[in-house]
Amino acid sequence: MKSSINSLVDYRETPLEKNITVRCPEEHIQTQMKHLTRGYKKTEEVQTVEKGDVVILSLESDLPKFNRPMVPVTVEGNLFDAELEKQLLGHTVGETFTATVQGKTVTVTVKKASRTTFPEPTDEMAAAYAAEHEDFAGVSTVEEYRSRVIDKYLAEQKQDAIFKGMDEVLDYVLTHSDWNFDEDEVNERMEESLNEMREQLKDEGKELESLTEEELNMNFGVSTMEEFNKMLRDSTECGIASDLWVFAVHGKNSYEEIEGYPWAFMQEFVTENLNITEER
Repeated sequence: MKSSINSLVDYRETPLEKNITVRCPEEHIQTQMKHLTRGYKKTEEVQTVEKGDVVILSLESDLPKFNRPMVPVTVEGNLFDAELEKQLLGHTVGETFTATVQGKTVTVTVKKASRTTFPEPTDEMAAAYAAEHEDFAGVSTVEEYRSRVIDKYLAEQKQDAIFKGMDEVLDYVLTHSDWNFDEDEVNERMEESLNEMREQLKDEGKELESLTEEELNMNFGVSTMEEFNKMLRDSTECGIASDLWVFAVHGKNSYEEIEGYPWAFMQEFVTENLNITEER
């Protein structure tokens, strides 16, 4: 590489947040429980609107979105309009009432409401589900299924904590070391990245330099080409610095010369230094 390291901080000095507690929220468990009962669910018409119900509404308003003779809405699903959906709670089928949305008056008529209900899960349901899903192999009761759900969730949370710690270590090294970036190497990598981005956008029928502010924000999280160019340079320099660091740790000059996972040393450091407590 043409770039080099002026001074390299010891990654083991990273001030990690070492004490971490992971827990599985009951809401997640209940969502997963519905996998057992989905094939046994029932949908019935109801008279009074509650959260989760699917309602058919007639809307009258000066706002085009809220001036429709018939629109289906999942109450508090926040897919249509969160402000309106909250005002539907407690109203009844056949009722016409006035709601306020975006400061405007909307006349709402509830034409129909239906509710999906799930039965209590049984051991038989748990065993049947486990028979079709390898990651739940061996489960034969609802309690065992619940325990497996929690185990899986906590394992994911632990892994996320390790990855977060690795990000903290990488950020510490990149921001506390001194790098000598070769301008030609930076420009070469930036051009490679630009070519890849242009090809991807070309498949969508777009050109990078012609993207609108909205498209720039949607694709890259920036609003102007000036911000885009700065983001690209910063990410390129971070990539070069990361390469220099990992090569220095292994005493190698390329990834091809490194056996196994190049970042294993950092993952081991983080794993050994985190104190992860489970709350069940």
